[in-house]
Amino acid sequence: MIWSAEQLGEMSGTRSGVLAWGVMVVVCSCCWSAANSAPLACDQLVRPSDAVDPRLSSGRWAWVSAGFREPAQLENFKLRDSASIDVLVSPSGNISYTTKIHREGKCHSYLHNVTLEGSTLTYDEREMANVTVTFLRTSCADCLVMRFDTGGAAMQAYLFSRRRVLTEEEKEEFRAQVECLNMPAPAWLHPSKELCPEGAAESTQALEMWSC
Repeated sequence: MIWSAEQLGEMSGTRSGVLAWGVMVVVCSCCWSAANSAPLACDQLVRPSDAVDPRLSSGRWAWVSAGFREPAQLENFKLRDSASIDVLVSPSGNISYTTKIHREGKCHSYLHNVTLEGSTLTYDEREMANVTVTFLRTSCADCLVMRFDTGGAAMQAYLFSRRRVLTEEEKEEFRAQVECLNMPAPAWLHPSKELCPEGAAESTQALEMWSC
């Protein structure tokens, strides 16, 4: 059978239309899938961890990164040179940790007494009675991710590790967790900056803007 030029043109147009429609269906399907999978991803990223064993949490943790809902707190965090926490678990099971911050050539510390139940941390101090801390799941084996809620809203997210340098995959996971908590991109402390030594610091005042 011989087709006319007009018929061939119509067939070509039909095929192009079918192809375009197929591409559109695939693109829309992918967009729908991505849009519906995003909330599920965030549900997994901000999921509380299993019960935390306080004995495995004792010792020093380097403060690697932090996210804040308030931009002023984020900018203030960037002013410190380095930071860490020293966790102490007594034989009776009492838990405390000391935040140590190196800033402007001096070390500052603040002691917190806390109670741990499962993956939730509460403070014994009256001024922090409305603060609840939840440990979040992380793929980093030697990291702690802590979500700070005030009045039921996530206000801060902190990342601690036994190491000063994390992999890009570990850092990207924390960035995603902070984004899921509707906070600006986190700030990162420079791993080459010296940490405050263990023991007494030069200042033990309650530096609320600096301590966690």
